[in-house]
Amino acid sequence: MTRRAVAVPVALAALAPPGRAAAPPLLRLQGSTTFDSELMAEHKGAIEAASGVRLDVVPNKSSLGLIALCEDEADLAMISTRLANEVEVLGAGRHVAAPDQVRVQNGPQIVRVVEQEPGALGITQLKLTTGQGVRELGTPAALEQVLLLVSLGDLTPPMLAVINGCRTAASAAGLR
Repeated sequence: MTRRAVAVPVALAALAPPGRAAAPPLLRLQGSTTFDSELMAEHKGAIEAASGVRLDVVPNKSSLGLIALCEDEADLAMISTRLANEVEVLGAGRHVAAPDQVRVQNGPQIVRVVEQEPGALGITQLKLTTGQGVRELGTPAALEQVLLLVSLGDLTPPMLAVINGCRTAASAAGLR
């Protein structure tokens, strides 16, 4: 009985076409555009090489990444805030309240509105404002940017390999 279990994988491996290695596993990541722009956009290749896992990355929003995870459209959700914060926002359907709000779809649109509207305040990624005609609001201390990968259930070996690859890439890029 034990011999069969060992012999079957060996026999199947022998049937693989010569010279063709098995394709690396694929993980689907969805979520935070901040996570994507800070880490994935520049380091995806290095993360794939280090982990041995192909990545299909869809940057949208942290909340959409969590929804995709729950709907089995993603293996990992990329979020850029603490999980408890994102779950609270999703559960309550809340948003930041301000007078005369202008809703936009993404960071570059925020920059355009702030450029065009005197007195407008926008919150977006610092990388998007570089070289633009917008004033920066400074703080006396650095603000922490949280980048997390979230899964449902136990982590698989490919998931762990991607997480470790992300940590290595973030460290090499000077991200903490």
